[in-house]
Amino acid sequence: MTSFDETSTPTFLDQPHIFSIDTQIPHSQQLDIFSPEVQTSGTWIERRLRGTATRYLTSDEQGAQIQVSFVGSAVSALMPMEFTPPGPRYGTLGGTLRCRIDGSSWLNISRDRGREVIVGTNLSAGTHNLEIECCDLSAGPCGIEAIRVWHAVIPNTVFGKINSDALLTDLRADVSGPVQFSRTIRNARTGFFSLILPLPGTYQIDLQATGWKPHTFNVTIANPGEVIELPDIALSPQELTSTPPRNLNDNEPLILICFAHANIWGQESAEWLSRRVNWINSQKPHAVLDANEVNPRYVAGALHELQCPWITCSGNHSMPAFDSGLPAKNRDLALSPARFLTAGKEIEDDIPWEQTLSQFTEQDRLRIVCSYEPYAPSLLLKHHQIRFFFYGHNRLEGCLLNRNGTTFLRKVDANTFYRVEIGPPHDFSAPIKIERFIFQRDADTAS
Repeated sequence: MTSFDETSTPTFLDQPHIFSIDTQIPHSQQLDIFSPEVQTSGTWIERRLRGTATRYLTSDEQGAQIQVSFVGSAVSALMPMEFTPPGPRYGTLGGTLRCRIDGSSWLNISRDRGREVIVGTNLSAGTHNLEIECCDLSAGPCGIEAIRVWHAVIPNTVFGKINSDALLTDLRADVSGPVQFSRTIRNARTGFFSLILPLPGTYQIDLQATGWKPHTFNVTIANPGEVIELPDIALSPQELTSTPPRNLNDNEPLILICFAHANIWGQESAEWLSRRVNWINSQKPHAVLDANEVNPRYVAGALHELQCPWITCSGNHSMPAFDSGLPAKNRDLALSPARFLTAGKEIEDDIPWEQTLSQFTEQDRLRIVCSYEPYAPSLLLKHHQIRFFFYGHNRLEGCLLNRNGTTFLRKVDANTFYRVEIGPPHDFSAPIKIERFIFQRDADTAS
């Protein structure tokens, strides 16, 4: 028997974050690429950075342009995040943009120095016109996220490179000193970052990446318009320990919290997930299941205060280093008489279902699978008596299905968490109760 309180229509649309780490930088105005001041010509397509509020434009048309009329002393261009596929976005943005101000000579915008580049500075008073154009598409489409106009300052640029393992994408930079602001920085493809600082003086930069040890450094700007090259910065992964499973008594239900396809690929989404931990702990689960995930290091950092074990599996947007970054304890969990196995998309071809499910033993009376997709052969699931099958991706309608004694449950959207009670008894006949909770990406409470 399975009970479920589904009250809304399932959707495959992942709602973005409204919350953003990025705050307003004093002495500047950020123009969203969809602001009325920004005019486009040619073909541009709107994209979203998966799981965030960030929107940007891409074009694969030679000569497609963006024009901005502005009044300011300087102007900079913000480039979209780039990844090495696979990952949060299919493909990469390899195209080259060039720019000019007031009809001057064209200059290429560097893609390998950071995600914000000053394209005009020390400008005269009055109105200026910035043109940005796609000029080389041999390595892929062009992309642009926003324009920032600087007022009454000659901004300074700090360049650097942040190295770590392949799972590090972006991170939070909290800037204090002559001005205060926060930014997400770093190009995931190259490791380079840039920080634009509006005034001279000494700044403290606090770097935080969920799942890595924090790093702090100071930088001093002596004169307006300086460009400072920093030595490479190396971030070390945190030693993240997991809570051992507690006993499952014969007369109590097995309690699970399940979520999937939550797009935890970088700092903003990891901070959103970390704010769910207090609620998860309040439900007193025996384990947490996370299906079809992107980046296990950010997940591990976000869940480090979890009071129970967790497991996760890879999927269609997982980082290339997913397997090496995921300890075995987060793939296979025993909580006698229950046993949890994962089936991700780490193998290029089909998931080896027979090999995966044959890991269950006679002692595993309550068998649970956390999977990328649900397409295990029906007879195989029936043979192995899988009681609960949680998954994060498919193209079928409906999110709850009972088939041959197996209860299938998939995510409705990236903001949905399920509380699942299984048993007693803890075997293939166990009753299952499912409750759904929705956490909007800008709120800390569930509905």
